[in-house]
Amino acid sequence: GPALFSLAYDYHSQYDDHKSQIKALELFQQLANEEDQNEEYVVRSQYALGFMYYDGYGTEKDYFQSAYWYQRAAEQEHGNAQQELARMYSKGEGVKQNHEQAMKWYKKAAGQGYILAQTDLAWMYYHGEDIEQDYAQTFMWLNKIVESGKDDTTTPFN
Repeated sequence: GPALFSLAYDYHSQYDDHKSQIKALELFQQLANEEDQNEEYVVRSQYALGFMYYDGYGTEKDYFQSAYWYQRAAEQEHGNAQQELARMYSKGEGVKQNHEQAMKWYKKAAGQGYILAQTDLAWMYYHGEDIEQDYAQTFMWLNKIVESGKDDTTTPFN
């Protein structure tokens, strides 16, 4: 669990070393497929794989694999994975474009207090993207951000 995740993360943090990225990918895959799918480091590894496949770290870019791993982590309530999966549904990257699924995952992440998801929802409601324009919803999501006192909740692989 934690030791293997830490090792994988150390390899991954060497962005300019392709061999380290390959090793990180292998270690994250090993962790992500462990039997206890609810274990924190399993879920964090699933998220890491989504990130690595999306950006092509240690592998070719593969939006289908990215969406697969984000979905697995998102189903375990991983907020960043929910945010990324929502974005992929919104854009149709690795999955068939589906605005209802995009909104479902944005709302799950936003409901957990993820500022980026709240910002994206506010923007979508303001501009009427993926959903009917609704200024009251825009204000509500922006207000949640202000009330939280946070400016960002994202850190790598959390």
